[in-house]
Amino acid sequence: MTTWPFHRPGARAAVRASVLAGLAALTAVAALALAAEPARAQTTPTPAATPARLPCSVDARMGALPQVVPAGETTRLTANMKFTCPGSETARRHIVFVVDASSSMAGDPRARMSKAIDEFIDRSPLENGRMRIAIVQYKASAAVLCPLTNSRATLAFCLAQIEANGGSCIDCGVTSAYDELVRARQDVPPGVELSETIIALTDGANADGCEALTAAAARAKADRVLVVSVAVGSAGDVPCMRSAATSPRYFFEGRQASQLGQIFDTIRRQLENGKIRQLSLRFVPSAGLTIKPDSLIGPGEIEPDGSANWLQQMVPTEGVTVMLQLRPTVAGAMPALAAATGAFIDSHDNVVPIEFDIPDIVTLGEGVLPTATPPAAAPVRTNALTLSPPQPKRGERARLDYRFALEDPVDPQGSHVLIVADTSGSMSGAPLEALQTAVRGLVARLPLGEDPSLKVGIVTFTQQAKLLVPLTDSRDVLEAAIGQLSAAGGTCIDCGLRAGRGALAAGRPAPGVEDIIVLSDGESNQGCAPVIAEADAVKAEGITVHAVCLGGGCDTRCMRSAASPGHYHEAANAADLAPTFAAIGDELLADRRYDAVAVRIALPPNLRFVPGTFNIPPDAGGDAYDERWTFRPLPFAALELSAEVEAVVDGSGPAVAVSEGIGRDGRVVRWAAEAAAEVPTVVPTVVPTVVPQSPTPSASPEPTRVPVSPTPATGSKLYLPAAMRMP
Repeated sequence: MTTWPFHRPGARAAVRASVLAGLAALTAVAALALAAEPARAQTTPTPAATPARLPCSVDARMGALPQVVPAGETTRLTANMKFTCPGSETARRHIVFVVDASSSMAGDPRARMSKAIDEFIDRSPLENGRMRIAIVQYKASAAVLCPLTNSRATLAFCLAQIEANGGSCIDCGVTSAYDELVRARQDVPPGVELSETIIALTDGANADGCEALTAAAARAKADRVLVVSVAVGSAGDVPCMRSAATSPRYFFEGRQASQLGQIFDTIRRQLENGKIRQLSLRFVPSAGLTIKPDSLIGPGEIEPDGSANWLQQMVPTEGVTVMLQLRPTVAGAMPALAAATGAFIDSHDNVVPIEFDIPDIVTLGEGVLPTATPPAAAPVRTNALTLSPPQPKRGERARLDYRFALEDPVDPQGSHVLIVADTSGSMSGAPLEALQTAVRGLVARLPLGEDPSLKVGIVTFTQQAKLLVPLTDSRDVLEAAIGQLSAAGGTCIDCGLRAGRGALAAGRPAPGVEDIIVLSDGESNQGCAPVIAEADAVKAEGITVHAVCLGGGCDTRCMRSAASPGHYHEAANAADLAPTFAAIGDELLADRRYDAVAVRIALPPNLRFVPGTFNIPPDAGGDAYDERWTFRPLPFAALELSAEVEAVVDGSGPAVAVSEGIGRDGRVVRWAAEAAAEVPTVVPTVVPTVVPQSPTPSASPEPTRVPVSPTPATGSKLYLPAAMRMP
């Protein structure tokens, strides 16, 4: 839940020019495109005509809060839009991975490629039967290892069969993938929407040259198949693979095979969106009202005539929210807007208008109500976003840095910490000794007895869990318990989490936030599902889960899912436990004024993030143009985020970072910083109210503008959006 405030005059000049110009012409173009939707060029018989695609619909609501405005104050206007696309519940998706099995992929690259694809498959909703995945490998020729299937076991078996040796005929792989997609169309019932994707990966050049590859890709693209290309390593043919992709947005480059996991996760998240290609809005305030400068939340800009315009690409169907503040200049009752118009383009080129019921507001004369004074925000020490160089050219990279820190807190803001430790038989010997050392080091670092809000407890688990030490601030009690740890028996991770949750509940109410540190070196006896269920229950109570995976036998996928975002740790061996627990100690010795701090960095359309270059990996749910991070809690030291960005086209525009903190009283404050194309600037903004999630910024380097025809405001229905908290 963050903002994208383009507040500087001229910062979105391209949006202004494109939204207001050529509206009728674009409507005609979209209508012609829809009427002339090309039939698939296929190698097997299919129905002669493509059925007409019904347009997506939108539930658009608008509210003003407060509805009664004292003189000199402002009201916040909020527009919420949620989209519904016909066939979404029955639509099918077919994805074919075209994997490089040439000799240059032998060893670690092949292993990392297989792991990245396996994680893609694991996070895909294959169980609903509407998604199927195939695997094609290519060497000197291509072979379909797995026809399209929704069986995870079958796909895992096929991945294990990949052996890297031989040549590199990428076009053979793309051709085989396309043929597999065509073959599978006969299994899709008539009238059911089908989306098809080829994801082709290579670490080198095509054996028969770039022309053969681009021709094979063009054949698929002409048949409305989305082609995503990935070049990995220094020998990858970047220009050719970029040309093979459907658009530059669907080309990815990884300098190392270790980046493939993040690249494929980004691709997976991109494929989940795409139903709504573009959204455009225009709000015109009523006479007697003006839009407060710097108040837009969303990819918008105030025009010289006083109206506000938004333009956004690749809109999530689950909904977007745009906001602005209105300041009355006269007393009385009036509609908040003279006009509120909009339109969107869906994935089938349907242009759909958006209508709003506009609320009324009442402005009181001076002295009728006292002026509201918002609570003061925590003082900001640092809030800066920089881009170096500030204007990279197409194909060039730049470094993006964001640094954020608050002034030191005055009052203690400690934590209730439950250490949930695996003491099964596999932990005997060196692992147990290392665990004892690591826990002692953690306890020694914490200011027990100095901060009354800080307490620590210990739970151990084998095939069952045991509360060894309830929450305490006594170092002697903790030291005695650590020295008594022993290892024997099975592994029930969910039992440990359940006991830890109960021990924390027994310590309420008391000052402090709550953390569980859970460590395991193996798989849970009853599988991962109970672990995830119990971890979800823990996190639902606002408890942060720090998960530590020890050694090669640990179920990394399960423990990663159990952890709170950004709080998963791996210790390759017993010697790594001490520094791992020290890192968790740094998280515990943190700013507890906020239950959570979220950061979203949004790029202008000409830039995108380079996967694998983040110093701290972002949360799931972002994309190459918009990423977010969640920190529970905020470190005392300055928060530093960095990544490389790449210019996909020439151009300029501001990158925006927004830090949003949710106080322990539920109050939300927000700080924004902007890296402009000319000179980096810092613009702090405080919003002491809870607001819904903002829209995803523009994701297409060369957008097609939606026409917006102004129509008069209708109705005065008031919609007050429910307060929402940051995910």
